[in-house]
Amino acid sequence: MRSPRSRTHAGLHTSNRVRPGAPGEGLFSAAQTNLTAYDQALALSRDRFQAGDIAQIDLDRLELQRVTYESDVKVRVDPNKLIAYGVSLGQIEQQLANNNVNGGGSFIEAGLQQINVRAVGQVKTVADIERTVIASKNGTAVRIKDVATVEEGAKIRLGQFGKAIHRADGRILDHDDVVAGIVLLRKGANSDSTLDAIHGKVRELNDHILPPGVKVVPHLDRSDLVHLTTHTVMHNLTEGIILVSLILFVFLGNIRGALIVTLTIPFSLLFAAICLNLRHVPANLLSLGALDFGMIVEGAIVMIENIVRMLSHRH
Repeated sequence: MRSPRSRTHAGLHTSNRVRPGAPGEGLFSAAQTNLTAYDQALALSRDRFQAGDIAQIDLDRLELQRVTYESDVKVRVDPNKLIAYGVSLGQIEQQLANNNVNGGGSFIEAGLQQINVRAVGQVKTVADIERTVIASKNGTAVRIKDVATVEEGAKIRLGQFGKAIHRADGRILDHDDVVAGIVLLRKGANSDSTLDAIHGKVRELNDHILPPGVKVVPHLDRSDLVHLTTHTVMHNLTEGIILVSLILFVFLGNIRGALIVTLTIPFSLLFAAICLNLRHVPANLLSLGALDFGMIVEGAIVMIENIVRMLSHRH
């Protein structure tokens, strides 16, 4: 009979489960989910499974997580050995915490120098944990390895990320467990060229690096937004040049004057682009949007209007 009691504290993961068919050989296992999830699964499955079946399914599912998820060190305690050595779980937890710290030891003077003394006590390997002394019995040190088995495992997951993928044939694939990542643009980098480079790397990953069945699928791609923004800026520039030319021709009545003012727009933009390039400022929505058409043509309009007025007085 398995008991679903579980305990996790100070890096020590335990669950009181005794293997069936092995009386007197109990193990405290870390492969245990919380009581709520266990109770819900047990309540919903009484008509199909026994309590032991649910526990075994739960154990098998969690054991598989060791391959890919965040690693952890698990101390599997044998309760019979605890009784034999007269050691409690509280002692194990306390000694594991006390023997996993670094301490300072003042300093040693060597001539004009002072050498700091530091005791490095943090554990680095599983063997360090196994050699940790937790008690003394009849003058003999009782170590972790005497009452427990220490091994590397994986932490119990607390959440997951899912995504619905729409295929070209209209089918929707619901993936309830995927890996999500975000690519951030560095300050000053060009968004258009960066997105093109990312798309190339994604194709390289999918075609040559990732194993079969594993693909990188964009969830939120800002390429369309960047291209739409660039198109909007160029569209506004073109419309501005055409409108300025027509309005100047209507009010000035002089085609040459209108063309001269119109030519100031591309030349002004060319000069601004040269300045941006010299100062290493990328041509994006902010920099191009800062160009004011009114300020660009204002001086040219005043000069052309004055010239046209003076020429009309001469004639």
